[in-house]
Amino acid sequence: MKTRKTLMTILLLLATVFLFGSTKNAAAGKLLKKAKEISKEAFIKYDANLFKQSIGLCERVLSAEHNNSLAKYYLAYNQYRLLLMPTKNGKDNLFDIYFEQAVENAKTAARQNELKPEANILLSAIYMMKLSKNQAEAPTISAKIYKLLGQAQSNNPQNPRIYLVKGIMLFHTPKMFGGSVEKALTNFKKAARLFESSKQGFVDWGYLETLAWKGQSLQRLKKYSETESVYKKSLKIEPEFKWVKYVLLPNLQKQDSLLTSKTNNSNKDIANITVDIKGFNNNKGKVRIGLYNSEKNYDNGKIFRARALKIQDKTVECTFDNIPYGNYAIKFYHDENNNDKLDKNMFGIPKEGYGFSNNAAGSFGPANYEDAMFAVKKSTVILKMDVQ
Repeated sequence: MKTRKTLMTILLLLATVFLFGSTKNAAAGKLLKKAKEISKEAFIKYDANLFKQSIGLCERVLSAEHNNSLAKYYLAYNQYRLLLMPTKNGKDNLFDIYFEQAVENAKTAARQNELKPEANILLSAIYMMKLSKNQAEAPTISAKIYKLLGQAQSNNPQNPRIYLVKGIMLFHTPKMFGGSVEKALTNFKKAARLFESSKQGFVDWGYLETLAWKGQSLQRLKKYSETESVYKKSLKIEPEFKWVKYVLLPNLQKQDSLLTSKTNNSNKDIANITVDIKGFNNNKGKVRIGLYNSEKNYDNGKIFRARALKIQDKTVECTFDNIPYGNYAIKFYHDENNNDKLDKNMFGIPKEGYGFSNNAAGSFGPANYEDAMFAVKKSTVILKMDVQ
């Protein structure tokens, strides 16, 4: 009888432990589901506070289940999204706060075999953010990124996020280092097809982002009608997709308006373009300024009008006279040693000051023509630029 009572007590304790564990797991599952939902909303709205809210939920899950790899993965994902977001005071310091944490959390998630391919893809995307911050580390970081993507691809070549990250790399990498907008577009198209044809599992981010990058690649290749279709497709899926709705699509429409306007009017429609550049490190050498009258000439380095000027008080001002109405862009560089070229280091990164009209900036190379382009449609145009 005593033995029977002891056995019943043990069974009751086991049932209690099992029930408590199941309840605990169910609560963690609900929290993680909510964290994923908030992450999606945060990306659509480009909202740092929502990403931080999702991080808080992931941390709650991990406080109860220390080895929950999916919670670690989404913790790293949210931190990845915060890397390049500016804080409210304008200081871009979220990168310094979250980069190392994101790397370590992604590596921890990769220790689980089921999550390893996804975690490697996420880790490659995190390293890509480091690359955009410090181009001097390009050779080392690029090799690391492609190795991680290769491992993920060998495990599951049908994972669309592989081609999304690879496409972003190719889009931003200069041609001299193997970058290609055409190849980037090929990867974005493949990623989109895979997103649309395959069922997503416990990791399901990236489709809207793929469409946004696909559109940017098409725009760079001057396929404007296709670009608009892709952007509208993304808004049909998610009408409040902030990146496309308030940035990419309006920029496309603005560019289309500029390109369809007359590039040159009659001879009497001429202007003077005054250029004011500030922020040089010193007054040594000269500033070489090139005015370009078409995208083709801009890309090929064929200058329409050129000036070479001395610097005074770390500032330069000049005027291009008798310029026909139309669309133009400017490049300039500080030729400190008067060797008639922009000196660069072994990785192709400029060692002398340079800049572009509209203060346009390139991610991994010169600014694009569409970003630097300005319209001349009145008799006097004044441009203020800063040295990068």
